Amino acid sequence: MSPTTFPRCTAPLYRTWHTHWGATPDEITSELPGDTLLPHAQFRSTRAITIDAPPEAVWPWLVQVGCLRAGFYSNDLLDNLAYPSATTIRPDLQHLEVGQWVPMSPTPPPTERTAFKVHSFDTNSWLLWTKPDGTWSWRLTRSDTNTTRLVTRVHAVYDWHHPLSALFGAVLMEFGDFAMQRRMLRGIKLRAEALTSPQSRHHRGPPQAVPGANTPTAPGVYLYWIPLGAGARVVRSSGRFFETLSALAQRRPRRDLYHSALVAVTADAPFSVEMTPIPGPRGPEIAAWSPKAPLA
Repeated sequence: MSPTTFPRCTAPLYRTWHTHWGATPDEITSELPGDTLLPHAQFRSTRAITIDAPPEAVWPWLVQVGCLRAGFYSNDLLDNLAYPSATTIRPDLQHLEVGQWVPMSPTPPPTERTAFKVHSFDTNSWLLWTKPDGTWSWRLTRSDTNTTRLVTRVHAVYDWHHPLSALFGAVLMEFGDFAMQRRMLRGIKLRAEALTSPQSRHHRGPPQAVPGANTPTAPGVYLYWIPLGAGARVVRSSGRFFETLSALAQRRPRRDLYHSALVAVTADAPFSVEMTPIPGPRGPEIAAWSPKAPLA
């Protein structure tokens, strides 16, 4: 067996896994809105997650999705021009109508190449976004315990009459879509559960992505600098890539990137707000959650 035979043989297995992440066999084969719009799409994924909140608590997070709207609750550096995705439901973004744009990039005005449009929806039940070469559907199903099964499906067409755009689309969907969408599903789950479960709010505490983190217990407000993507390889890699490009464009040395986090510890519970990545003024942090400047 040649050195390349094994990866080639197993590639379909990995593709099946990441295009069906979290979904059951019934969910993979079930019909969703938009399935018949692009019957010859080369890419199709069905992914799912269970959220410990009712559909009406999940729905608003989908309604406000979009670049420079509420974001995508995923990799903000890539998906939302480094603006942090919303952590609250925004009333100004809760109006939904057919034909409304769902921007995928900050380029104004949105076009069919840079944005989806709301094709159709049934409030708290399903939502379909479309553009000429793709569809993105969402289905919310209530369980007997009042939780939500959130299923999402993407169809994408690679138009090989335009080789460069087709190649870009194929690379984006085959390699980047899974990391973005899995994080988005988890981001929606985290937000919906945090706002509907008092127990979750009181026990969640500051982010626990890095084992061994030293979480403060004394009441006060603490400022932390955290290495970009602590515990998340995709975020680290993409952040370093774009920082390298920025450094070359600005003719300066490459710098390390950091998230800032503000942690407020009260008598009842700790709360945290993670901010957007910025260049760090010093070398890499050895221990994550090592405070630079306690404020109180």
